[in-house]
Amino acid sequence: MESRIQTLKIEIEKLQNSKVEDEVIPQTDTTTMQLYVYHGLGIELTEEDDCLKARIQSSSTNDIYTVKIDDKLSPHFVANHIWDLAQ
Repeated sequence: MESRIQTLKIEIEKLQNSKVEDEVIPQTDTTTMQLYVYHGLGIELTEEDDCLKARIQSSSTNDIYTVKIDDKLSPHFVANHIWDLAQ
């Protein structure tokens, strides 16, 4: 009985010292995490015919928009435009 209690105390200590995030969320690189966040916001990035496109699902109207992301446009403009469409 005493050895069982000692084993359980050790197990409790291990659980308290471990990070739950490491066991629940797999360790990934920053690009994968960014894509995961975008997907959660309703934004899906695709590459078609050597062109980067964003497919955006509006949370308020459930409409889907496709936006071509071009190097000619400033990143600030593209981010604001995508954010406006996603709302």
